[in-house]
Amino acid sequence: MKRPEANSCAWLLLVLAAPLAACGYDSGGLAAGTQTGNRPGGSSPSSPSTTPTPPAAMPPGGETPTVTPPGATTPPPTTSTPPSTPVPVTPPPVVSPPAMPPATVPPSSMPTPPPTGTPVPPVSDPPPPPPSAPTLDCTLKQPIGFETRRSSQSADLTFDSEGFLVIANGRDVERLASNGAPQMLIQNALTFSKVVDGLGVLPGGDVVVADSQTDSLDRFTPGSNQRRSINVRSPAKFARAPGGTLWVTSTDGDLFRVDLANGKSSVAAHTDGNLRGVTFSPDFKTIYVSDDRNQVLLSGQIQADGTVTGLRTFSGRLGEFPDGLATDACGNVYVADRFGGPLLRVTATGKTEMVSNLNRAPLYGIAFGSGKQGWTDTSLYGVSADRGDLYEIRLGIKGAPPSP
Repeated sequence: MKRPEANSCAWLLLVLAAPLAACGYDSGGLAAGTQTGNRPGGSSPSSPSTTPTPPAAMPPGGETPTVTPPGATTPPPTTSTPPSTPVPVTPPPVVSPPAMPPATVPPSSMPTPPPTGTPVPPVSDPPPPPPSAPTLDCTLKQPIGFETRRSSQSADLTFDSEGFLVIANGRDVERLASNGAPQMLIQNALTFSKVVDGLGVLPGGDVVVADSQTDSLDRFTPGSNQRRSINVRSPAKFARAPGGTLWVTSTDGDLFRVDLANGKSSVAAHTDGNLRGVTFSPDFKTIYVSDDRNQVLLSGQIQADGTVTGLRTFSGRLGEFPDGLATDACGNVYVADRFGGPLLRVTATGKTEMVSNLNRAPLYGIAFGSGKQGWTDTSLYGVSADRGDLYEIRLGIKGAPPSP
């Protein structure tokens, strides 16, 4: 039987390839017929040739190549990538079952169970938490009640360490319990006939009076005629801070600091106003001063060296003549009006509220009650020098603690 022409050409190429292989040429590339020889720099074709594939080259070892018999269908060309060597499959290792985890240790907060046979004590409920501190209620209760009592022509008032109300009456200084008869403290000691603008009592019982006519603070000891004076220009009202220091306002616009230990005074701050009342925040770090010329409330920070910094307007438009001041336990400042305006309250944020109009009574000095001798510590007391009246304004709010 005659071979097909294509197979004859393939056998011829194999015969010619033998001497070329001896010269260093790749016989495999030559036998392929349609592929470029694997010369240095050569590349493989991008697609298989449509020429029928000739018999494969003689493999090493002299084995006879497989020949496709006549009439059989030629299989499709395959890529020139040789089949990869089969990788032997390693059976997976035998995994032992995990060991049982150790018993869970109870948290440290859980009690250790007692050994067997020990009686278990009864479990008691945990103690209740301590009660929280009560929140101060400093909201205004409307309507604000007040009571009028006959008093004396005094422009200021205070309470002593025993809880008595102390006021000036003419040239005398008196103290009294609620609904009680006056008791004489200082008789015929005041050398002026006008009303006493500033009045205070020291922890030891000495009485201090501001005398603007003589530009001095006069200190008296009850039961004696002893009188000691400290020079302060045009003093109005004053308040005592921790350590025994007196802060004194002046109608000339100065704020004085007076050292009672050595009797010296110094200017802590100066303004362009007419300063009247003075009070502190509950922590004694902020000082408040009323200015009747500009009708404002000033505030500043007290420094350790006795100066005041940041003195500025804290609240404005405070009636016609803001005078005496007082502070409650929440830090709200109460402002009396000497020309009959309403009693005002300035909150710690600077908001102004009306407390009571007191029937348009001129109010000079104000102070919270002592809680002793019948005076209520949740009421604000004020005096009207023009009418000779004493007012009790029932706020339901306690005043700030006095200076230690």
